[in-house]
Amino acid sequence: MEIYHWSLKMETNFEELERELGVMPHEDPMAQIVARDEMIAGMKKKAIDAINSIQVEQHGVFYDGDPKAQHNMSAVGTVANWRFNQAVLMSLDRTMRALPDDSPLKPVFAIFDEAMRAAYNNIYHNSKIQWTGADNSLHNVQIESILESLEQSMRTVGEIVHHKAKSRD
Repeated sequence: MEIYHWSLKMETNFEELERELGVMPHEDPMAQIVARDEMIAGMKKKAIDAINSIQVEQHGVFYDGDPKAQHNMSAVGTVANWRFNQAVLMSLDRTMRALPDDSPLKPVFAIFDEAMRAAYNNIYHNSKIQWTGADNSLHNVQIESILESLEQSMRTVGEIVHHKAKSRD
């Protein structure tokens, strides 16, 4: 069965839609509308159920692919990008220290290092957002603090899930 984009489909001819959905004609126009709405609601539920049961395989591992799992995967990607940015800065620092003082590359790396550190600090340290904490108070926090909390939360969830899985064995 094809899944429709409801907002687009609802703008089409109702008689055509009813034929496609298998809604039987009624003498009473209100009964026809109710029958059509019930059929559409049933199809929406099937579509939602299908979305919530998505699984994908990647490198021999099956992953849930529902919207909640996608959100969790996105969080992992966000933390990975933040950690990558930190690794680039550390690598630049090590490269700068490894270069001889008279290397013609040293000034170039110094400029690049300074620009990268400024960008990192502007995004992760100097950019602050208001965040409601677990105590329901409003806090003015660095984006890096949010990412550190996200990473710590993800590790805690992993430990809980791992412990739960081990206790079932």
